[in-house]
Amino acid sequence: MKCPLCKGEILDGVTNLTFEKETEHILVVSGVPARVCQQCGETFIDIETVKKVEFLVDSAEKDGITFGFVKYKEVA
Repeated sequence: MKCPLCKGEILDGVTNLTFEKETEHILVVSGVPARVCQQCGETFIDIETVKKVEFLVDSAEKDGITFGFVKYKEVA
């Protein structure tokens, strides 16, 4: 598969996602499965993974976590 931005090769990999809500909540989800362009570094995440990450972020917010790091593989 070719990157739609630069036409580089896209391979399986991982990325880190940072979420900031109302400046009171900052959460980093590390090791998120993604397709990564080997040329420009752009990441592409499938919809099922996005749904899991959104659930993690919402759960952390409900638990009162204001700042934290979450490993995707340990909680998804």
